[in-house]
Amino acid sequence: MMEQQYYLDQDGVAYAIVEQQQAGSFQNLQTLVEVSSILAGQQDLYQPSDIQSEYTATPVTLSLPHTSSVNLLQRPTILPPRSDSFLPAIDQESRQPLSIPTSVVQEAPVKKPRKRGEAAQVRPCKVCGERAGKHSYYGGEVCPSCRAFFRRSVQSGYNATYCCVRDGDCEVTLKTRKNCQFCRYKLCLACGMKTTWVLTEEERKQKFEGRGKRKRNSEDPDGENIDGNLATITGFINEEEMLEVNDLVKTSGYFEMSKVNDMETSLIRDIIRMIAFSHRLPTTGQKQLKDVLGKRFRKIAKKLREFQLLSFKDREEILDQNIPFVVEMQICTFFNPDLMWREQFVPLMGQEEVDKLDKKLKSLNVAGLDDLQVQYSHMFNQPDLQDYKQLQEAVKEVGGWAQDACEYVLLSMVLLFCPDMIDLLERRRVEEMQLKFATLLQKYLNQKHQTEPRVSVSRFASGLNLVTKCKEVYRMVAVVPMEEN
Repeated sequence: MMEQQYYLDQDGVAYAIVEQQQAGSFQNLQTLVEVSSILAGQQDLYQPSDIQSEYTATPVTLSLPHTSSVNLLQRPTILPPRSDSFLPAIDQESRQPLSIPTSVVQEAPVKKPRKRGEAAQVRPCKVCGERAGKHSYYGGEVCPSCRAFFRRSVQSGYNATYCCVRDGDCEVTLKTRKNCQFCRYKLCLACGMKTTWVLTEEERKQKFEGRGKRKRNSEDPDGENIDGNLATITGFINEEEMLEVNDLVKTSGYFEMSKVNDMETSLIRDIIRMIAFSHRLPTTGQKQLKDVLGKRFRKIAKKLREFQLLSFKDREEILDQNIPFVVEMQICTFFNPDLMWREQFVPLMGQEEVDKLDKKLKSLNVAGLDDLQVQYSHMFNQPDLQDYKQLQEAVKEVGGWAQDACEYVLLSMVLLFCPDMIDLLERRRVEEMQLKFATLLQKYLNQKHQTEPRVSVSRFASGLNLVTKCKEVYRMVAVVPMEEN
């Protein structure tokens, strides 16, 4: 068995580096024991951060080999970031550095007292069995993921097209809930969720903008068909065009199972610390993350036939000017309010690597993972308070638009080939390329929302507005000072 090397970082977190053949896998970095009594000599009190301050740490006694015995600090929940001097001595008698064993036997953790108003029993999702949210969603006790699935199904009209390839009685669990949409949707209805409680895109905008109910012009019956006529100008997407869209999705690597081979080990470690301990991503990690995404999009662009037809100068101009906007767009999608942390990081790392990380963290008894949503402020620095509110709204608007891979990839292409404010030799050709992808997006939305043409027109218009919104996000984050963590 290969010897493992252990080290403690400045925050007192112990890691082991295991040499393996496959580079860039989460299995290369194993977090073992988190806080040891090596910090017993530090007397500064722990100052809790403003991030997830409600999470606390519960000390438990761990049984070590006969040569030593020491109290360690186990984390039943995600912990906030810690400064260099953050904890009082846990064991005042043990002040000598101890060797960290490869495995420890944990005793039963101390039961955390329940807060006032907190539910005495965890409610399971009545659809997939995951932990349900604190509130009733559309009339049913379900988890945030099933809530989002139900909402998208009703808004898109796809719920009427679902079918089961078996007997209509598939088992729906946390791992199998994406296998059969028909059975999952049927369970949503069975647990009390109501389609009439789901707002359309227009109703959601009106509700959250405080404009009240939209007035309908009942005196002009022809006006009801205006949006429908607009939706049918370009028609529906045909089979050949759909094959082209699928090729674009494949080229983008959207569904690749593992995407961490181009990520530095230090970035992987920083992401683990952010998820498990609620640490902010350090400045170096922020830069590494954006560099990784930028290089990925450059590779994707160079594979596109349309991109290859452009002159060298125009290709370089598009890469230099527009790739940063596309990077910000993908970052925004990480913070879709309907996604939990696993779904947030799948586009960055791939489903296979997220599953490995989830399994590893659960094996280390890191609790609270089922309800964890990584916020924008955890990953990136914030501007001043007033600008941050504006940035937060923009990130939410951009990140929540795309409902599937085709929409996301097509909108990325519209943004990539945007000719505005850049110096091009063949501007007309670039404009035609952008128009091509915009037309494909409109046809795809027409096909997807063919029973609700108003939704198609509204979503297409809001999607095109995101081109400008992504540039605004980039300008806002470009002036944020990079603070050393």
